[in-house]
Amino acid sequence: MIKLNRYVFIFFLVTNLGFSILANQLYAAETYPQKPIEVIIPYPPGGPTDLGIRAITEQLSKILKTPVLAINHDGGSGIVGTNEVVQAKKDGYTLLGTSSTPIVSMPITKPKEVPYDSIKDLEPLAHCLSIIVDLVVKGEHPFNRFADLEKYVKANPGRLNMGVPGAAIQPYFIFHILKSKGLDMNSIVSKGVPQGTSFLLGGHTEALLSSISTDAQYIREGKMKALAFFSNNRLPEFPNVPTIGEVGYPEAALIYWIGFFAPRGTPPDVLDVLRKAFKEATTAPEVVAKAKKLMYVVEYKPGHELKAIIEAQQKIIRDISTKAKIME
Repeated sequence: MIKLNRYVFIFFLVTNLGFSILANQLYAAETYPQKPIEVIIPYPPGGPTDLGIRAITEQLSKILKTPVLAINHDGGSGIVGTNEVVQAKKDGYTLLGTSSTPIVSMPITKPKEVPYDSIKDLEPLAHCLSIIVDLVVKGEHPFNRFADLEKYVKANPGRLNMGVPGAAIQPYFIFHILKSKGLDMNSIVSKGVPQGTSFLLGGHTEALLSSISTDAQYIREGKMKALAFFSNNRLPEFPNVPTIGEVGYPEAALIYWIGFFAPRGTPPDVLDVLRKAFKEATTAPEVVAKAKKLMYVVEYKPGHELKAIIEAQQKIIRDISTKAKIME
């Protein structure tokens, strides 16, 4: 009888514990958020990724009716801030807003420096914006079309210096894709977009792989010419510039995206609240207007689609890195 009572006691204890956990989760979902939410941006303020994320978080504050604070914790090409979110409390109050670099490429090219698994340790919430890579030359350069550059490079292998604003980022891998397809160029890797732009305008490089969000004004002013966009569709603002697929290199359309994540283990009901809010924020007219001004492409995709994009891009970058011997 004593043994039976003990089993009955354990049964009720476990049952009550289960009900308690369920009740807490339901309560959390009904009341979330109850305090400000921090979105960690693993880059310095003022750059393309930072500005895009802030456009979303400002709208998110209105939707969730609570402050959503964008906080810059840069370092290690995005590794430091990303790892901070991985290690954060799994309650929905610390999120990650980032570009693809610390999620897609850094775990492959710098595995010894990355302490997290971007697939297993983070829960994708939403793909919100795309930053389109462009290939530009100076305004007075004789190249007027991508075909002009292609013809020159094939006739003069190893002669053209192509600027790339950093290693282990999308333009860097695009350069290696183009090189693997027979365009033998030299990569001149700079320390960020401003230096890469300076190298091009100063004549230290003949061409530059950068982003339309930073080059648009130079193109409008005639200081640069865009030869191709690394996107799936032409941009309405520059309808005469072809996509890289149209000029024969569809494999090089490696899209630079901005997305949001929560630490793996965040309660499902809290994730549901966040996913709905991110969808509403991304498609809000205010965000669309800001994105257009910043030359971003608004492309909302739910978390499961973002995960598929990450896995596909990691495969591409792993293959490139292995062939080009750029893995640590």
